[in-house]
Amino acid sequence: MKKVKIVKFAEGKFSECFDRVAEECAINLFVNGALTSKISASCSSYEQLVYGYLFTEEIINSASDVQDLHSEYAEEKSDVLNFFARVKLSKSISSLNEKIPEDREISITTEKLLELSSNLSEESTIFKQTGGTHIAALSDGSKIFSAFEDISRRSAVQKSIGDTLLKNALHRYPVLLTSARINETIMHYAERAGIKIVASRSAPTMRAVEVAGNAHITLVGFLREGRMNVYAAPKRIIKG
Repeated sequence: MKKVKIVKFAEGKFSECFDRVAEECAINLFVNGALTSKISASCSSYEQLVYGYLFTEEIINSASDVQDLHSEYAEEKSDVLNFFARVKLSKSISSLNEKIPEDREISITTEKLLELSSNLSEESTIFKQTGGTHIAALSDGSKIFSAFEDISRRSAVQKSIGDTLLKNALHRYPVLLTSARINETIMHYAERAGIKIVASRSAPTMRAVEVAGNAHITLVGFLREGRMNVYAAPKRIIKG
């Protein structure tokens, strides 16, 4: 987050002032020596992002599948800060089925889901100052766990998943909460992680609704101000 000088128009006049702006980095991810992806994301929590990316892109199944992770900043040659993450994978990749039980069912009350969404909003400290980030977190249905803000909605979700993967705790948190629009990609991330409930303050896309229905994932949108829309698998949401 940086302060920049701006010209502001308000109350019918222009004025000069400073405003806080969210920063972004260009993250160059190398896997076994090959450039795999260039990710535009916030300049923080690189380890969680790398593990979350590798997991959601089906490159690894657990944190133990990464033999080594080395990261470094490049010399600044432009306005964008370049960051390099070099990953060496283990020779043998673990089985996903051993890490995420298929039968981890959950139900949650409307009151609790609204409370969790409100708690997540309170943790959006960078957004409150810049208006330029999304936030995502996992939950066990009782409390918030692994909350991360990012300029990218995908990276925010991947950081949350990566953090729980590093703590060998992904199986304990079957609820994904976010402030961002839910699209097909995020639903595939949720399906990959065995998440049962995806809930957002924002709207889903049609493809997200279709993926949720096919995967039997409860999809909740417009979760705010005492209301919500349930687009798929509503039985997990209980009035109260």
